[in-house]
Amino acid sequence: MALAMAQMVRTAQAAQPHVPQPQPQPLQISFERFRASLRVDEQEQFRHTQFQDVVSEVQRLERKQATASHTRKIQPRIEPFLIFLERYGRALDSATQTRPVPFSLVWGLVASSHSQYLERLIHAIEDISDKVSLYAEYENLLKGDLRFQAALADVYYDTLVFLHRAKIVFSKRGISLLWRNIWRTFDLDFRETLRALSRHTVILENEIALANSTKVVAVWKGYPEARQNISRWLSSADAQDDFLRESNRRTSPCGQWLLNHELFRQWYQSIGNRILWIVGPPGSGKTVLSTSIIEHIENEQHADGSKPVAFFYCSQNSQQNRTTISILATLIAQIIAQFEDLPEVVLEAYNKSTKCARPRLSMADQPLLLIKSLCDLLGELYVLIDGLDEAESPEDVLQNILAITGSSAKIRILILSRDLPRLTKQLESYPHSILRIKSRDTRADIDLFVTGQLSKLDFVDTELHEKMFAKLSQGADGMFLWASLILQSLASATTNYDAMDIISNHPVGLNLTYNSILERFKTRSRQSQKLTKKFLIWMCCAARPVSWSELTAALAFGELEEEDYRQRLPFKAAMLEICSPLVEYLPDQDIFRFVHISVREFLLAVTESHSMDDASSLPFREADGHLHIADVCLRYLLQSNTVDFNPGTDDVLFALSEYAMSFWAYHLVRSRYEPELDRKMHTYLSCRERRLSWIERQLFGETSVFPLQHLVKLQKQLCKWASAGERERDDRLDWIQDVEQILLDVEHVEEQQSSDSETDNIGRAKITYFEKLMVIRDLSREYTMGNRLDHGESWITKALRRKQESLKQDELSTVWMLNSLGIIYDQQQKVELAAATQEQALMIQERHLGATHLETIWTVNELGRMYRHLKRTQDSISMHLRALAVLETTGDDLQVAWTLNTVARAYRQLGDPTTAISHHREAIDIQKKLLGIDHPHVLWATADIGRCYRDQGRFVESAQHHRICLEGRKRVLGMDHPDTLWAINDLAFVVAEFNKVEALKLHQQALAGQSVLLGGSHRHTVWTRTQIEKLETQMGRLEVG
Repeated sequence: MALAMAQMVRTAQAAQPHVPQPQPQPLQISFERFRASLRVDEQEQFRHTQFQDVVSEVQRLERKQATASHTRKIQPRIEPFLIFLERYGRALDSATQTRPVPFSLVWGLVASSHSQYLERLIHAIEDISDKVSLYAEYENLLKGDLRFQAALADVYYDTLVFLHRAKIVFSKRGISLLWRNIWRTFDLDFRETLRALSRHTVILENEIALANSTKVVAVWKGYPEARQNISRWLSSADAQDDFLRESNRRTSPCGQWLLNHELFRQWYQSIGNRILWIVGPPGSGKTVLSTSIIEHIENEQHADGSKPVAFFYCSQNSQQNRTTISILATLIAQIIAQFEDLPEVVLEAYNKSTKCARPRLSMADQPLLLIKSLCDLLGELYVLIDGLDEAESPEDVLQNILAITGSSAKIRILILSRDLPRLTKQLESYPHSILRIKSRDTRADIDLFVTGQLSKLDFVDTELHEKMFAKLSQGADGMFLWASLILQSLASATTNYDAMDIISNHPVGLNLTYNSILERFKTRSRQSQKLTKKFLIWMCCAARPVSWSELTAALAFGELEEEDYRQRLPFKAAMLEICSPLVEYLPDQDIFRFVHISVREFLLAVTESHSMDDASSLPFREADGHLHIADVCLRYLLQSNTVDFNPGTDDVLFALSEYAMSFWAYHLVRSRYEPELDRKMHTYLSCRERRLSWIERQLFGETSVFPLQHLVKLQKQLCKWASAGERERDDRLDWIQDVEQILLDVEHVEEQQSSDSETDNIGRAKITYFEKLMVIRDLSREYTMGNRLDHGESWITKALRRKQESLKQDELSTVWMLNSLGIIYDQQQKVELAAATQEQALMIQERHLGATHLETIWTVNELGRMYRHLKRTQDSISMHLRALAVLETTGDDLQVAWTLNTVARAYRQLGDPTTAISHHREAIDIQKKLLGIDHPHVLWATADIGRCYRDQGRFVESAQHHRICLEGRKRVLGMDHPDTLWAINDLAFVVAEFNKVEALKLHQQALAGQSVLLGGSHRHTVWTRTQIEKLETQMGRLEVG
């Protein structure tokens, strides 16, 4: 125990030479108090005893005492105490041997042959160890309770004194303990110590009882807040609302044919086949059918409480209802709702995520593992996903859903969607069943639905009812949607004759029905037709669902003069009536949406003969739709002179500001080129204040893992779009210097705000240290590619100097600039200077934040990279392992993976490619799960493995890994990206070992691309040219030879 304290003190001193010590812990307090009572010779005697010495001595003594029947085995009896010592020793073992190590207290106790006296001592230790081990657990639970911590320190101190007293007694070689009164002597030797220990133990247990009572009250008070925080963290879609809305469409009893189907019963009851895919054409009633399944499972759950169900409705009408993470978050939220108390695994996942500055659940939080852990607590879980074909990436969603099934035999998955061949292929390697909906299956349900809807029409008599029923039942042919569209059209009938005409002349099939509805639009006024087309364009092409206030602003937009503008705002009821039955309004979300995904697909399925010139023609090309929305957004921003949008405003004039600011470029790059739109784009970007505001939103307002790369990609897309015109390159589309100014502006704004505030002056989340550094990393890459590193060094140095002149030099707010400067120096090959700069940053962070703060650990990792570049390989490994030890406790697997890759590169430099490959593979496994197989980080690590194989002379295996990396970069980045061109060089460098002709061709391909993209003088281009010259020389020698 005391060894643990000594090691903890030594670790703190070694790791943080300039950092004030944190609040002392009970073990530290007790040890320092005990150490002060020791003589110098005792401290020297204790110094070198190790934990294993104690264990070995216990085992030796047991062998020696084996014949003494009155002495039971010692090790099992004091094992809890030994485990306690070992746990602290292992966790805190560190660096120096400058303090006494009182393992010798225990060692001296057991290194004796006085068996009867020993028996009494061991009995006392046995009693103490049971309590001490329990108190150690309470120490973690009650870290903030100062009264408990003080009482615990007293108990630890008494324990150390007891052990020390025992050591002294056994050191008295001249006294024969065999002739002493064992019990009387023991009482005399230890009476006062044991009394003190007993008294302090009672006090401590009273403090535990009080702390527990206080904590229970605090937990109950904080419970609603914890629920709310986790709900915000999950940001889940409202699946229950979707369920209720779809249930209202159902006519009971509906779906009985499915519940009685053999495949469904097998899935529901058996443990062998846990995946069921229900396939049906568009409009066949799959979504309504899903409500019958959910209701059936929930009724079973209410009967026996053992069948919880989680479900999700994918919708192309909503971005939130399409992404993989949203689906997983919604499933997690529903599973949590099954528990009366928040499960510990949820709180742990939430705390780890927020420690890593993630305000929302992400794939880095391992949602699949969380679902598995929750399911283990539940015992059984049914998961239903409706409309998988409408997800943003059906294959990715299915891959994750299948992973859930594979992780636990207690989970059953049911999927409803259209038949997609790529999903069929994905399911091939999993045991599953496919149930294909046929028209005969749903005939009875459709008849029930038609009968119920006809009964609601006032004008339908018995004879007309029968005629209409016959027409609808026959014409539906298994299509709920078709029957529903006809029934809605009947609402406009004015006479029985009119009603029969609608049914008799209405075409069969969805596309023909949609065509018929569009023909009806043409009977309206020209102005109404134009408004309808604008409305449908926004419905089809908007980047996210738009609220009614945003939609009205977009539809009414012309010249932004308030009086005229307000006069042209459309009526909600009128739009619903005009576009019915193709759309529906969701009042709880204040949005319109298509009644089915097939409506959008129909409206965009047009031939090249269709033109945007006719403002009222339908359908339309998707590129023309994006052109219209981009034009509205840019004109809106230009006319309103909106620079900073305040989300708190409720003025109708500014309803479209947030959408226009966020998505004008999204729409522009997806539209066809139009000179007037090009002019508007350049006009908008020519205002520096406007441009800076927009770039800041792209950098820090979008959920991108690489924000600057996202912005640079968008910049290239805008340039490519504009290149279709005659305009020469405009510097307003080269905004690297703008990014620099934004970083400084953000810093200035944050200085003016309270450090406790989590938001800026308009309510947005503050930009974090990690977000800034992520942008700086990307920025340094852009400087490297553009030969502008000197410029990068200049502006950061000036900004840092201004900051240091206005504040204390070691102020924490300078750290991100020091980190940034270190990154730039490293790119410039000024590695000594880079390391010194990062060391300065680390010293500040350790002083203000401590050695284990995540921002400190970021710098530790950076220093590890710098030391590797300086060939200080062991120092590099030490820094990365220090970072890894902290990161593995935070749950931030992406940072763990990054660190594994960096330490692997250090091991490769050390000449240990085998260890390096092992670490790279571990990192890749993490990154593939969280980022996907083609993510840049996965590809970088794959190339690193190729380099390790090259070091081992395994050139064919090396080339295989470099080819994987190259193909991935082609898919993700394209051929005109510097990283792709460098990947070609990497491959050529290895291939040259066994096929110089192919290697030469690869280098020549890379050179051609680099010359165009980077220029002939760029160092990458120069390197490639040098390699070609070397290869040509070698090949020439071979020919001569």
